[in-house]
Amino acid sequence: MPDAPIRKAVAVAGNRCMTVGGAGCIERIGPDLKGAVGRPRRLALLVEEGTPADLAEELRRLLASEGFKVFEVGVPRGRDAADLGAVAPVADELSGAGLTADDAMAAVGGAEALSLASYLAGQWCGGVTAAGVATTLEAAVAVPATPRALAVQGRDGLISAPPALGYLYADPGACDLVAEDEGGLMGRALMVQTAVINTKASYGALMGAMDGLAAADPRAFVDRGLEAACDRGRVASSTVAATRLSIRYGQRLADGLALLLGRRAGYARLLAEGMRFAARLGWQLADLDSTFVFDQDAILEALGLGLVACDLAPEQVLEAMKEAAERRTNRAFFLLPSAPGMVRPRPVEDDVLLEHLKGFCDSRRKLLATRAPSEADLDG
Repeated sequence: MPDAPIRKAVAVAGNRCMTVGGAGCIERIGPDLKGAVGRPRRLALLVEEGTPADLAEELRRLLASEGFKVFEVGVPRGRDAADLGAVAPVADELSGAGLTADDAMAAVGGAEALSLASYLAGQWCGGVTAAGVATTLEAAVAVPATPRALAVQGRDGLISAPPALGYLYADPGACDLVAEDEGGLMGRALMVQTAVINTKASYGALMGAMDGLAAADPRAFVDRGLEAACDRGRVASSTVAATRLSIRYGQRLADGLALLLGRRAGYARLLAEGMRFAARLGWQLADLDSTFVFDQDAILEALGLGLVACDLAPEQVLEAMKEAAERRTNRAFFLLPSAPGMVRPRPVEDDVLLEHLKGFCDSRRKLLATRAPSEADLDG
């Protein structure tokens, strides 16, 4: 880890989040929030279910030592937190404790819990100063600029949670930045996605950092993770609508696969499959250099985002992709890269999609056949 914490400001329309990464960086949470609110008063500490008790207690101590009157509020773990149904119970506790816009909020957890905190912080009494402590790489990469949208009745991503955290801390004492669990793999997938959609320079920087990332060097993950958070802010704040849309690169196929297969393979690997698929379409339809296709494959593989073995029919996948897309928009398009930093929406005819989906399904079916039943990812 670097001797001094890395600090990067993530600017996005309507908000600025100071992200801090490095050993011991959470010790800044108390002074930072005190400096932001002036006179410390109440502070709501949102704690994701399953957070280590010693971490929650350390945060309580750090905040109380700056004069805050801390009260703890539990939030659900994982996907249950990124749901509209989780908002009301937490809001009831905040209201019961008398939290106002002059107070503060802190949250500890993964991307879902911090997204819930961001949603509440942005809406509470017109906005309350808030900080987040990430326990997954995904939370550090995504939440400063692009918190998860909330689900409604089991349908993911329908209610936007605008970025509202003023501070986010990625401390290896609280967050295993090199973990290969779903939160870690999702963070890696978002790092690749962001590098591809932002600029040629950011893609080149990711390529240059691959030795450190593949070797699970925590410093490389802190640096690239926080840089990806900044890049996501730039993309999300673009005045060009097509650029803002590119933040969903790879999700068209991933969302369709998620409908068919659930999330047993993990959405991170489904998103990686979506990026591979979109790159191949880009090579055929958008003059993308074939070198990029194979380089992206290699990056994803090196980061632990391997192929998903499954047995699906092309027509099945096409219909699932349409169903998933229609939950958010009536416009049918695919986000295709023509070069790093140039990912744009394009219409793609069904016959072209079916041609590519046939190749995809055949290769993943063959992969499934090479694995023992206990090793197989998914069987549709």
